[in-house]
Amino acid sequence: MIRTRTRALSPRWALAALSLAAALGSASCGEATGLLLTIESSYRVPGEVDALMIRIQSEVYAERLQQIPLSGPFPHTLIVEVNGPETVTVTLHAMRQDRIVTSAHLEATVTWGRLKPYTLSL
Repeated sequence: MIRTRTRALSPRWALAALSLAAALGSASCGEATGLLLTIESSYRVPGEVDALMIRIQSEVYAERLQQIPLSGPFPHTLIVEVNGPETVTVTLHAMRQDRIVTSAHLEATVTWGRLKPYTLSL
């Protein structure tokens, strides 16, 4: 079972975190396992970009797609939690009025008990 939850990382960043986790996996581990993504861009919010669309694919779980409205300037941070070591593919689209403005792509291997940091530039 896959569930989605949000949690704020910092009052400075308007974007909440997207968590992709197996219910038992996140409950049984003391530390988060996944990716800590910092999203940078020179695009203005909301004039040029008003949302992020994130697509997460992994070896273990079905594809997950979510659009996240933006209310403040970049940088933003996303947390993608998974249930253990696996390869995760993240495709991130900057959106304006439901149209793609630009995109970034990341494929990363996740290790137990660690949020591995990455920076994506849009």
